Amino acid sequence: MNRRHARYPFFESAREAVEAAGVDLGELVGAGDVEETDEEGATADDGGAAVDEGDAMVVARARERVETALSEGHIGTNGETGMHRSTRIELLSYPIARILVSLLDEPMAIEAYARAEASTARQRLAADLPESAPADGFTGGGLGEELGSRGGTAGADDRLSVHDLLGEFGLGDAIEGRDPFLVDVSVYLELARDLEGQDWALVERSLSAGRVPVDRSELYALLERAVADRVADGLPLSVPEPIADGLAEPRDDIEGMLADEEIPLAFDRVEPAQFPPCVDALLERARDGESLPPHSLYALVGFLGATGMDAAAIADLAGGGLDRETVEYQLAHVRDDRGLEYAPPSCATMDAYGDCVNTDERCDTVNHPLSYYEAALEDVGGD
Repeated sequence: MNRRHARYPFFESAREAVEAAGVDLGELVGAGDVEETDEEGATADDGGAAVDEGDAMVVARARERVETALSEGHIGTNGETGMHRSTRIELLSYPIARILVSLLDEPMAIEAYARAEASTARQRLAADLPESAPADGFTGGGLGEELGSRGGTAGADDRLSVHDLLGEFGLGDAIEGRDPFLVDVSVYLELARDLEGQDWALVERSLSAGRVPVDRSELYALLERAVADRVADGLPLSVPEPIADGLAEPRDDIEGMLADEEIPLAFDRVEPAQFPPCVDALLERARDGESLPPHSLYALVGFLGATGMDAAAIADLAGGGLDRETVEYQLAHVRDDRGLEYAPPSCATMDAYGDCVNTDERCDTVNHPLSYYEAALEDVGGD
């Protein structure tokens, strides 16, 4: 197992690394409570069969992976692209997270989780293979710096190239060239199917000999869809009962997060004057032209989408500070084609990211921005 496996756990080589390690998922999910394990004197040994603290941390990271995916639209820890310091824990959390999502038995959760994994992968690719990197191989910001910070260097197993990346998804023959890349038109149409904006329309592209030119950032946008498809492939899994039982507690916690009946997700009108202070502040930042960080953008669009606003209305409310394509992409994380929605970030999450600002007396009585909005609407009457 190496850092590239942990950073891109959906790679075939990462799956093979997990298989080669001979990890028993039944033993791993039975890790239980860390304190109880310590009392029994079990030792932490990556190669041993004993249930150890490391295994419990794998399950904890898997739970965090799913919860963050469904509430924030990414799977990072301590940031959108952050990873656990242990390669083993980070990598093994991925198959456990896929099991947890399967146990939720909710198609929207699977799609949202896959999109979140793909979103984080795209950000990591931008760091590891930036615009200035040669197409035939580079170990950049994210991967290289993480290795260096641990006293290591990027070896052959950690090196990442665009060629490797395309080969991973069987696209080596379908995508040629080196920035611009020339994408087979059928592949382009398949991978661009969810990308909004006129720039992605085929009529806006210089189609030649059945190929569509894209720059590197556009290539990563297309590959984001390929990652989401791979993550979702085979889900939901058929989970053996012993493993399902071992994951009952984190599954119940995630289901509780999704089914919190105290959080309203539907309103009959939109009244910006009743928005909570945190949302007002985010709107003001957007109107001032600030490029909101991903967690703030997700929180803002998720809240506004939950009030019933569509992408055009949200972009208009932001006074040009948000483009419609970005808004539509963010809405896809909280809403499916049936109109169902997941709640945007809670007050606790907003506070953790520094977005809980200008609090007032009502803030002390609620734990979610949507609950604030509901109470404010009730105070002015008509809801």
